[in-house]
Amino acid sequence: MVGFVKELVDEQGAASIAMGSKADHRMSKFKSLLITSGIVFVTKAAATITASPKPVPVTDSMGKTIISWNTAKAAPGKIFVSIDGQEESLFAIARRGSAPANWIRPGRTYEFRLYDSDHTRILDKVAVATGTQ
Repeated sequence: MVGFVKELVDEQGAASIAMGSKADHRMSKFKSLLITSGIVFVTKAAATITASPKPVPVTDSMGKTIISWNTAKAAPGKIFVSIDGQEESLFAIARRGSAPANWIRPGRTYEFRLYDSDHTRILDKVAVATGTQ
């Protein structure tokens, strides 16, 4: 049991352990790990997608936001965007990352959806618009 708990601790500290090495930086599969007397609580990390800033300020008739995501899995995710509920367009493919969306127009709503690698299940989504939300 001690060896298994050590593996959990190593996994939780994966990002810190890899820091400074030339290997690809990776995040832990866990959101948190709590070790108490006789019990270990593990909370799995969830897939996330965010936009910053949100709402998007407008300058020169266009706004810009940075879309960041993490699938919390080894497989890459697919990020699609739908403008005003219309058909989706591919925005990015990666397990995690960030990309600018510098074409946000006032009066429109952009929904960025993070899918699994098969594009069959939405893992998370974020809606973006200009002004107050």
